[in-house]
Amino acid sequence: MFFAGHWVYFEGCQITADIPAESGQSVIPIDDPSCFRMKPPKEPGWRETPEDVVLTRLDAQGRPDWHAAEQVRLVSVDPEAKTITVERGCYGTKPLAREAAETYAAAHAWWDWGSNRGISWTANYSPCCPRDKQGRSAADLLLDRFSGLFRPGGDLYRGEIGDFNATYDTAFDSFDALLAAENWRPATDLSNANETRDNVVFLQHVVAKYYETALEAIRRYDANHLFFGDKINANTDTADTLLPITSRYTDVNFYQMYGRYEVQKPGLDRWSRIADQPIINGDSSYTMITEHMPPPYGPVADNVRQRAEWTDEFFRSAFARPEFVGWHYCGLIDATQQIARKQDRQHSGLMDAYGEPYPELKTVFRACVDEMYAIATGAA
Repeated sequence: MFFAGHWVYFEGCQITADIPAESGQSVIPIDDPSCFRMKPPKEPGWRETPEDVVLTRLDAQGRPDWHAAEQVRLVSVDPEAKTITVERGCYGTKPLAREAAETYAAAHAWWDWGSNRGISWTANYSPCCPRDKQGRSAADLLLDRFSGLFRPGGDLYRGEIGDFNATYDTAFDSFDALLAAENWRPATDLSNANETRDNVVFLQHVVAKYYETALEAIRRYDANHLFFGDKINANTDTADTLLPITSRYTDVNFYQMYGRYEVQKPGLDRWSRIADQPIINGDSSYTMITEHMPPPYGPVADNVRQRAEWTDEFFRSAFARPEFVGWHYCGLIDATQQIARKQDRQHSGLMDAYGEPYPELKTVFRACVDEMYAIATGAA
């Protein structure tokens, strides 16, 4: 099971008053309430999604001591009072008494999982990831869990309901009893590495069946139809998780990723080794802050000139790769806060909100498109 130091967190702050070791909810005074937020509903009718937060002790050097951590769930934020209300002792941790001078609170870095809960934690797979008491990083632990699938007798639960019960803290007497059970797992325990593994394996099986079915249906009527599959979100770990599966069925690696070329390059290098296929970035761009686009999607440039520089850099670097064959730029026209569904986040386009092209971007794209084949052949 991962420990607190195996996860990535947003920047946090110190608490400003002692709190007792109490179960249930606690109101915690904090330095900076802007470090925490309630995630807006993803779809109409869904509820707000609270962030998950870690409370941990600071050592003598002011660094988090992840071995003294407690996971809590955000209930509400009061910016005026500079407090957060949290549900204590979540995900297998216990409420601990905390002193203001030595306690740090930080929200988990998360990404959309696509459910009503809507949040999945991000593991820290960097080389400098903190290590647990057994000296293991997050990458070490995940490798051990997954490699176990391929050891003799290590195919998940090997028909042993006892092993399943140990993972999920259940008491089923058989897999038939599990099959008949309803609502036995209303929420995922994000700190349970075996459960994360099971979810990934299940997802891979579902995706494989979906792609197999879709491809068979399409090719039944057009044997020469190119099959792209779904656009895979490479700003999460989805591409690395699913590409070994999807590439069995698709004609191209169709991904989306927002990031400068230096950010996308490591992924492009990995994916070209996983699958010998053409690669298309189906959704990417560079953005900037304007009066009506205060928090736009994507990497934020200082101004339109820098947007143009980043665009030119990615175009020339990506299309110089032999496997890279396409880029769908998102989007055509600025989608500002003046659009009802763009109140929270906006999109920068090639044109402003009045349909006028940004001259710098227009110049760059014309030059790059004119030279596309020269770039691809190394003649540019």
